[in-house]
Amino acid sequence: MAVSLFGTTSMVTFISLLIFSFIPKLPLANDDIVSSLQSAIGSIEGIKQYLAIEEVMYCEFRFGDAEINLKLAITNYQNGQFKDVIKQIDEALKSIKSCQDTSDAQSYIARSVAQDMDNVVLLINKIKKQVLGSALSPQIYH
Repeated sequence: MAVSLFGTTSMVTFISLLIFSFIPKLPLANDDIVSSLQSAIGSIEGIKQYLAIEEVMYCEFRFGDAEINLKLAITNYQNGQFKDVIKQIDEALKSIKSCQDTSDAQSYIARSVAQDMDNVVLLINKIKKQVLGSALSPQIYH
């Protein structure tokens, strides 16, 4: 399958390199947590498309789980439920890690996509640190 889709696979790999290579360098501010989570979701959607082409089904489903957890994290963040945000972020990270640890992923996923996965993990960890900082900082009410 990879041979017949070589052109498509190469294009997806090239696009993913362009899109995802800057992710770990994104600065985060408290008001950017939602947009950063949305960026992570967008990155996950791109990786899922590649995984579907390469028929790495387990990873595709695990990235789907990560996407759902990050969407829930956005909702909980907007509701001020920081503990649940951290829980959902941890679940998303666990889903991605389980994919990265499978032999199928290590055998079939292009090096650039594996790097994209690492970059998404870095971004999600940055978001998690920012959410933890928000949860621990004193809130000022007027």
